[in-house]
Amino acid sequence: MIAELLATVVAIPLCVYFMEGVTAANMEYAVMVGVCLAVVNLILRAPLHFLTKPLGCLTLGLFGTVVDAVLVELCAYLADQYLMPRGFAVASFLWALGVALCVNVLRGIMRLLFSHKH
Repeated sequence: MIAELLATVVAIPLCVYFMEGVTAANMEYAVMVGVCLAVVNLILRAPLHFLTKPLGCLTLGLFGTVVDAVLVELCAYLADQYLMPRGFAVASFLWALGVALCVNVLRGIMRLLFSHKH
């Protein structure tokens, strides 16, 4: 679980560096937004995925990525309102979807690397 949280924190600076639709004032601020996203995911991700499970079944799990993109948008809003105005921005929902995919891929890699199943 800690490895997945670390992957979430690392994913945001990577997205800022590689995706032109995701911007941050500086990399330290991107890490702070990554921490914000990790906390938001820790609190809201599981209940939201549970509530949208029927839609997830109909879309073969793809709706979960949409939920994660909404959480990225929420985190961008919170960062803009409470951390630093215009310090972090996601250009559109499609870019938020890209960030959510990046976060999910990194979390999956960390899950595979640190799995204790023998």
